[in-house]
This record gives sequence, C-alpha cells and structure tokens, in this order.
Amino acid sequence: MNPVYNEIEESIIDIVVAGTEEAILMVEAGGKEVPEGVVLGAIERAHSEIKKIVNTQKEFRKIAGKEKRETSNFKLNKEVQKRVGESAEEKIQEILNSIMKYSKDDKKKILLENTDKG
Repeated sequence: MNPVYNEIEESIIDIVVAGTEEAILMVEAGGKEVPEGVVLGAIERAHSEIKKIVNTQKEFRKIAGKEKRETSNFKLNKEVQKRVGESAEEKIQEILNSIMKYSKDDKKKILLENTDKG
C-alpha cells in the first residue's frame, strides 16, 4: 500500500482502487502481463484497506459527535448542457479526429488548450 517511488519502479502492477465498505467503485491499473490472480489479490487487499479507512472515519465522526450528513445529488441544467454541447461538439470531434495518434493525456492537453480557459 502507498509505495514509495523506488517501489513503484520495481513493481509489476500499478493499481488505484476506490470504494466503500460494501463495494469497489473504481479500479485503475497498469502493468505488463500481470497474472489475473495478482490483480484480483491487489483489489481484494485494497478493499480490505478501504474498510479500515471507513471504520476509522466512523470512529472520528463518533468522537466528534457528528452525524453523517445527507447530501443532494448535483442536477445538471439541461439548457446549459445543450448550449455547451452545441457550441463545443464540432470542435471537440475535429480535435479528437486529428489527434487519434496521441496519448489520452496529450488529447486532454490539446482539448484544454483549445478552450477559453486552457
């Protein structure tokens, strides 16, 4: 868990796992011909650690005397979504078509450079 730089360089797998006490929600992994069992073991170990983190958070909340807050889901304004889509869709498609040979990070960089805030 949480390797230092030289451990990362020597490892056969680089994996990030996000989840809750009940389930794994997201896995990002990279490696070279990593056996399925190694990947599964890494995910299971990560989930075990996630459960420990969740329990620690519950303990902190209890000590602080705070109840878990309910949150509301963000609701996207459909009109804003439509207007942004209409104004950006053609340009995004043009950029993506012209940069298929680039990496995902390069594509993001090019897209951001072509926005007003990039």
